[in-house]
Amino acid sequence: IKIMELKLLINNTPTPIHFICFKDLDLKLSQTDSLNSLIGPWKGDIQNNNSCIPGTAYLYKMNKDSTCVVPIPKYVLNYINQNKKPDLFLKTELSAPYLIKVKSRYVDVKLSDYDLNDGDNISVYLNRYKVADHMGIRNKPSLISVRLNPYIFIQEMIVYAHNLGRIPPNTCLMEVDDGFSVQKVYISSSLQKSALIYFKYEESE
Repeated sequence: IKIMELKLLINNTPTPIHFICFKDLDLKLSQTDSLNSLIGPWKGDIQNNNSCIPGTAYLYKMNKDSTCVVPIPKYVLNYINQNKKPDLFLKTELSAPYLIKVKSRYVDVKLSDYDLNDGDNISVYLNRYKVADHMGIRNKPSLISVRLNPYIFIQEMIVYAHNLGRIPPNTCLMEVDDGFSVQKVYISSSLQKSALIYFKYEESE
């Protein structure tokens, strides 16, 4: 099982000299009657793009009928469940993210309607700053040139729909050109949900 940490939600580092390590984990599943475990190596990058010291991850889950450890107290689980809040943007939920790896800090993003021109209208935000305002989506691509922030490990792009066009939902083809390759992703957004894209910078070999 491969797990990749994408985004920092809460920073509780004790001092400014501590850094968060974003890990890539390659884990192997083992199962017994009482215990499920995921164990394997990890490597990662710090927020300033330096590599972390690698290590090994150990994740354990006790089976329902196991008595070998004390389970998580119910009041702790209740607190976690009660404080789950969706990440809202302009009163819309965010979709499951698309992850796009790029090899340049300068990226051209082209947006076009891959079906019929039906009047779709969107705004685009990079790291919550607007980079395109009320852009019409047509068969001819519209270009957005962006510079990724070197101090942010994961860059966030949100496509917010102002309408649904004549044929819902609001759909478009996104082409991402980093100068090394062109990657394509088909995205959709609605009045209730905005499309979420993550850019992860990786140095070219």
